[in-house]
Amino acid sequence: MSTTLEASVFPRLLNVDANINAIIIGLITVGLITILTIMSYSFEDFSRRHKSRIYDIALGLTEGAVVVISMILVQHIFKALNAGDSANWFYATTQMTILLYSLYTMQNAVIEIVNIIAPLYIFGHHSF
Repeated sequence: MSTTLEASVFPRLLNVDANINAIIIGLITVGLITILTIMSYSFEDFSRRHKSRIYDIALGLTEGAVVVISMILVQHIFKALNAGDSANWFYATTQMTILLYSLYTMQNAVIEIVNIIAPLYIFGHHSF
């Protein structure tokens, strides 16, 4: 079995702009996931200490707001890095990673609603 490399593969691998953008988005995604994790575990500890339904509702709404803010932040960062274009697979993967991670980590009704509505809003407006 013979493997041939095309001459055009190496220039594409060394494309500095695309690699820098991927590194920036990767670091931002890891940072947002870290913030979501720390927030989720802190809120869970706070909720266990204060066994009140009001605290649970307030913390759930706060978690939902932070997830929505992180989605908007990623959207604006992609638009800034890609000259206004956010309709690509890397953007979709980043958004879905944050949504699915928040669904796994923060298990409450607000996060479930955000996970249902966000893809419709985020990816639905690109099709029109």
